[in-house]
Amino acid sequence: QRNQFNLGQSLFFGVSTNQARYTYTSDGTTISTAPAIGVGDIAYYGNDDGTFIAIDQAGNELWRFQAGGGIQSSPLISADGVVYFGANDGFIYGLNTLKDGEEVFNFEVGGSVDTSMVMNSNGDLYVTTTQGNLVGVSVTNNAPLFSTSLVNGLTSPVLGGGGNIYVASSNGHVFRLDSQGVVVFDVTVATTINSVSDPLLIQDQNLLLVGADDKNIYAVNSETGGLQGFEAFSGAIAGTPAYSESMNAMFFGTNSGDFVGFDFASRSALFTATIGAPITSPAVLSADNKIYFTTDDGRLLCLNAFGGVVFEFDFANGGGG
Repeated sequence: QRNQFNLGQSLFFGVSTNQARYTYTSDGTTISTAPAIGVGDIAYYGNDDGTFIAIDQAGNELWRFQAGGGIQSSPLISADGVVYFGANDGFIYGLNTLKDGEEVFNFEVGGSVDTSMVMNSNGDLYVTTTQGNLVGVSVTNNAPLFSTSLVNGLTSPVLGGGGNIYVASSNGHVFRLDSQGVVVFDVTVATTINSVSDPLLIQDQNLLLVGADDKNIYAVNSETGGLQGFEAFSGAIAGTPAYSESMNAMFFGTNSGDFVGFDFASRSALFTATIGAPITSPAVLSADNKIYFTTDDGRLLCLNAFGGVVFEFDFANGGGG
């Protein structure tokens, strides 16, 4: 679960076994999004063919909705039970999960959406497009707040205090914009940043962390844009790290197949676990400090906070060790 700071810290305890609850086959179409889990453990996700589907905790389809384009934007569920997602037709959709997916919102943002969006406490949505724009939308008024042209290859946005919005780009830039969409700073930290390696914000330390293809994670001062330092690792950082506030540590994978726990206080590794396959997924940290991520060879792993393997699940074989 990723909050407005994109910390990857869930409020819930995580599972400790590799027993599958169900397997749902999605009409043979490609699934490019992560699901969102709502009330009653109902899962919501989109397909590349534009279908958006709700599945109950037994693996039964509850309802589906047809968007006007393929869905590669992971969904977001608001406090009032509306699930939002973007599509390649250039629209943001909002479906009421309490009324069998009734469409209650749509808004054209002027470009395809293949990133996740974020919502502030006022119910305003912020999203990037493949055309290089950061767009703010008032759901209440069904009206644009702003559309700011930046560069192509933008990551998903992150919200900070005071209405600040942060986003990175594939050409190595990190941007801070104010609540009106005006660029406050634009700094270059690397040559290339993977567009799925979204930044995360440690608000109380004024640190914005960005993983890059040059094997570094960069720390940028979220107020000034100044580079606070960087750390080098064994491979490119393609997945967004998870951050533990209680441990003051981050956890992430590399494309060299290592998974790393890093302690901010000592600026040293807590552990480096050799996983044996590239890791390009984001990491997720449960409330009881279990860490979850997937590998490019089709496995889900759970580690403890010291890097020990709790379980492994092989999607191809339906289980593991």
